[in-house]
Amino acid sequence: MQLITQLREELYAVAKRKLVLEEEMKTMNFYLSTLKKELDFRMPAA
Repeated sequence: MQLITQLREELYAVAKRKLVLEEEMKTMNFYLSTLKKELDFRMPAA
């Protein structure tokens, strides 16, 4: 029973970390998109 509890806690920790990383990835993608728009604005294609 102790093993099941430990595995459940570890699974919860991994799932929580996954959510955190997904949020960080969304934020980084937003920043990259913003930077790309700024670059496109400042350096239009010839």
